[in-house]
Amino acid sequence: MAEPLLVIGQNVSVNGESATVRYIGTIDGSAGEWIGVEWFDPQRGKHNGSLKGKQYFKTSSELSGSFVRKKLVTDGISFEKALIDRYGDFDYIPDVPNSINYSNFGGKDIELILGKDGHYQARKSVAWNRNLRDIFLVNTPLYYIESPPGKLGELLPAVQKLTFRQTTISDFGLVDFLLSEFPHVRDVVFCEHRLSDFKSMKLSKKFENIRLLNLSEIFAEWEICLTVCASLPKLEVFICAENGISSLVVPPKSVFNDLHTLNFDGNCISDWNEVLKLGKLPCLKNLNLIGNNISTIQFPDAQPDEITEHFLNLSTLVLAQNNISTWRDCCQISKLKNLTSLAFRGNPVYVETQNENSEPRDRLIVYGPKLSSLNHSGITSEERYGAELSYVKSHYRQFVKSGGKDSLADCILSDEFLSEHPIYKKLFFLYGGSEVADVGEEAAPTISSNILHLGFSVFEHPEISTKPIKILRTGTVQTLKLIIRKQLKLKATQKFRLFYTSPATEDTQYDLDNDLKTLHFFSVEEGDTIHIHLPKSYYRAL
Repeated sequence: MAEPLLVIGQNVSVNGESATVRYIGTIDGSAGEWIGVEWFDPQRGKHNGSLKGKQYFKTSSELSGSFVRKKLVTDGISFEKALIDRYGDFDYIPDVPNSINYSNFGGKDIELILGKDGHYQARKSVAWNRNLRDIFLVNTPLYYIESPPGKLGELLPAVQKLTFRQTTISDFGLVDFLLSEFPHVRDVVFCEHRLSDFKSMKLSKKFENIRLLNLSEIFAEWEICLTVCASLPKLEVFICAENGISSLVVPPKSVFNDLHTLNFDGNCISDWNEVLKLGKLPCLKNLNLIGNNISTIQFPDAQPDEITEHFLNLSTLVLAQNNISTWRDCCQISKLKNLTSLAFRGNPVYVETQNENSEPRDRLIVYGPKLSSLNHSGITSEERYGAELSYVKSHYRQFVKSGGKDSLADCILSDEFLSEHPIYKKLFFLYGGSEVADVGEEAAPTISSNILHLGFSVFEHPEISTKPIKILRTGTVQTLKLIIRKQLKLKATQKFRLFYTSPATEDTQYDLDNDLKTLHFFSVEEGDTIHIHLPKSYYRAL
């Protein structure tokens, strides 16, 4: 490829900073030729392409334009020259001492051989270019390739990753050429560029080895990105951050069949329906939507208490720094079948306290029954128990007013309640309606009539303070144990024995020895007392 002349739309380096040529010619009131440029940094310039009321060129922001003299402009160096400037001459072997401990560019010992002249020499194969795996060029005035097809692949046979950031590449065809030269490349990072023509982003053939592609900050529309990805059938990770994307199209069935990670960090997506266009990707596990403008979440294919058919394999969802403001939207995450990790900071509905023990965190834990991590913080079984029990208590009255009953068969809730509390009914019966929030007989007679008020004591240690227990007759021994663990702050691994006594037969102990059986099964009645027998190690720790 011959070295190009300076042309409109070409990316250049001006005193070491990247810019795009927008104008070549004279300006009124000043002699000689001037170059009008638009800086990659939108705050670097002085104007928007106009001077003294005359518009010479247009820019994408008000302060990204400047006029410079041509002598300050570097129109680009060759790819080969950029490599030599960074790594050294091709096949260059520095003078080596008569020692076998000399280390080369890659950090491995060079194998020395004894030459005919009696001196040790290094094999040519240890030159840096023979072992270089990652080509990393940043802020480089890179513009063209000198070598004929096949030559670079011969000089750099081990390359597996290409990284170009803030270079002056104007034509994606250069990347296409390099991919053909380096058949072992798996990762391609092409970020912070300004292309003169997005039509050049169509690759010439399919590249089966590429697993990761990063096309961030190149201001390419989603359809352009899909055109590139269509030639990468084994792509697993695609990063498309800060491209100003606001709308999507459903990817063709031949694209993204192996994709497990998709990153839309810092784009302009506001409509959740656009996100749903990605919902059928078969292998997608990680979706990053941080810093968009999403305000609603909805899965219209599923009823409030059903699982959506979208994102069936999604395990990690990043929704931080969006505009979600209602719990009705947040509860939609309960429809995601395999969601285990959620990032949600920065949304209006999510107001955190310093210790993160606030209601918002608890409520998101409730809405995500399989979540093991929230905002990069692990969720313990004790925290989940506390969040779910508190949720049951807090919304109990609303549950009753919306049709809640103590019988699962008779519990038909209003659509309004289900739309914001799709998981409440399941949790209510899981915990047996235990420790509901001080609801009197007049508020919920059908349920309160089935609540047992039980005494509670620590066996042989009456000095340990305890509180009475409220629990449904249909509550299980497992639910009772959860209540007791919370009251005494017992660890989940702490073992203990439960039994109860009745006022009618005070000297008789009735073991509660089956976690899955209800208290009604064991004939526990109103006014009975639950006793816990703890091992001696517990009292030594007090």
